[in-house]
Amino acid sequence: MRRLAKGKEHRAKGIYSITQLLNYKRVWSAVPFILAIFTGCAYFNTYYNAQSYFQQGRKLVTNDTLKVDSDLFDKAIEKSVNVIVKYPRSQWVDDALFIMGASYYYKGDYNRALEKFDVLIATYPETRNYSNALYYRALCQYKQGKYTPAIIQFQDLLGARGFRKKAEIALCYVYYRQRDYSSLSGICAE
Repeated sequence: MRRLAKGKEHRAKGIYSITQLLNYKRVWSAVPFILAIFTGCAYFNTYYNAQSYFQQGRKLVTNDTLKVDSDLFDKAIEKSVNVIVKYPRSQWVDDALFIMGASYYYKGDYNRALEKFDVLIATYPETRNYSNALYYRALCQYKQGKYTPAIIQFQDLLGARGFRKKAEIALCYVYYRQRDYSSLSGICAE
């Protein structure tokens, strides 16, 4: 009798034993929901960390050049790889690919950056980062001295929303490097 009274007293206070909780059906019905929330939080948290490292790294970039050797882009790449490998069906995979490509670009590894942008463009043509990926892809080509493909990409971006000025400025650099002053004056006249 005393035990029963003690059990009622604990339940009244909201204290349950593990056995009582395991037998409680509502807890088991909520487990898949709770796991889904924590799994979702895990991949978002990993993506958030990648994005945070990338943004911190971008603060160290001046005029498209990294001021100091920073491991922030390495960390952004590492976290982005984790998103892609551990959560390949998450909504953040395209963003993680973009962060990887842009991080490689700022590190000066243009071949790897091009690989990531090519995968992003081919696999996720509807991504919000599509035009950004095209822009960075063209910048990589420019940096590698591949002026003709860079010009084509920048010209394609002239019609993309929010990229007209960036593309015009980049085309000016490319035309200047090629000593194509007639095309350069054509861009400047517009």
